[in-house]
Amino acid sequence: MNNICIALLIILIKNPFAILDIGLILSFAGTIGIVSINNIVTIILSNKLKKIPKNIITLLSVSISAQIAILPISIIFFNGISTLFFISNILTSVIIGVIIILGFISIIIPIKPIFYLLSILISILNFIVESISNIPFSYITITTPNIIVIITYYIVIFLIFYYIKLKQTKQKRFTQMKVLKIFSKLKKKIKLIIFLLLLVCFICTFIKDNFRELNIYFIDVGQGESSLIITKMNKKLLLDTGGNTDNTDFDIGKNTLVPYLLDRGIMKLDFVIISHFDSDHCQGLIEVINVLKIDKLIISKQCKVTNEYEKIIYLAKKKNISIIEVKAGDEIHIDKYTSIEILYPSKELKFDDLNNNSIVCKLSYMDFSILFTGDIEKEAELEIVKKYNNTNKLRANILKIAHHGSKTSSSKEFLEKVKPQYALIGVGKDNKFGHPNGEVIERLENLRS
Repeated sequence: MNNICIALLIILIKNPFAILDIGLILSFAGTIGIVSINNIVTIILSNKLKKIPKNIITLLSVSISAQIAILPISIIFFNGISTLFFISNILTSVIIGVIIILGFISIIIPIKPIFYLLSILISILNFIVESISNIPFSYITITTPNIIVIITYYIVIFLIFYYIKLKQTKQKRFTQMKVLKIFSKLKKKIKLIIFLLLLVCFICTFIKDNFRELNIYFIDVGQGESSLIITKMNKKLLLDTGGNTDNTDFDIGKNTLVPYLLDRGIMKLDFVIISHFDSDHCQGLIEVINVLKIDKLIISKQCKVTNEYEKIIYLAKKKNISIIEVKAGDEIHIDKYTSIEILYPSKELKFDDLNNNSIVCKLSYMDFSILFTGDIEKEAELEIVKKYNNTNKLRANILKIAHHGSKTSSSKEFLEKVKPQYALIGVGKDNKFGHPNGEVIERLENLRS
């Protein structure tokens, strides 16, 4: 442990920010796990798996000890658990040993044959890891645990292994004898302790579910849009999912949206609404479908089929997600307090572009409402104003400004009909389109006066 602490200190003196590096955290946590509990795990495995060769037991115990130590950290950073870690660790342990030795040799004797051999061994290592990761059910996705769960986990692990270590100690001190007696008493009451813990969890969940109000989150997906709605009765709705607009390899769904949802304990979405199938509104859904469970996918009639539309519909059918095509006049009952009214488009589409056929919907919760507008432009806005001119259907407390604040949207007529208390604009920082447009901001300022 002293060596570990000295090594960490040297690294942090050189670069204090290294403490935030996931590689460093996993390496040191895994090593601490091996140093602390490997001997105990080896004894347990040797007693339980007597027919397994000793060298296999050693590899397994090292792997399990490290995994116990890094489990919560892996879940926090990667939202998942590898179910076949022991297989991959056994297969790669020998190769890693040779790679480390050759790595040191290459520093002293930097010749091409050593580098060539290292390259081959690293390729084999990558092949083994990738092959195992592609096995079905080799990885289980888990929501991010809160800090109380993590602390409880480490306390319980410490107490279990400390108790086992004390039992194995032949000559016990007075204090250790007292601790063992306390453990023995707790062991007899373990059922009662588990019952009380479950009761506390149930009460906390009941309070949380019954004192919740409507929550709307506007997710930062860069130059795109995505909103998460969690209702009073814990129904979860995702409206648009963002996507890549810069022709880069960055996956908004994988790197932003899915981690965001898992961090909030969401593994299932009751509804997903896609306003239209431009990539910046729907591309992130592909990864969401692959990772999370979705009950219903709500879309409107399409004026043209995009690549994203084809991929999403294919995946939705493959995952048995119910696809619902809506039109103006339809109403979606989310729960007894919350509903969504579809205001646009009509059954017969009047425009031949994706933006002007975006779903416009109004979410209502008691006396509160918010209007989502997708990427509609002035032409569609005027159609909507004309359709609902003699009603208050467009009135809303909050307006999600159309098309990221583009100058082609948010016409004066439309804004005056909605009369929102608040207007929200979803844009990417320093975006190439110059959104939001100054004229739109001015019209909104005039609306307030």
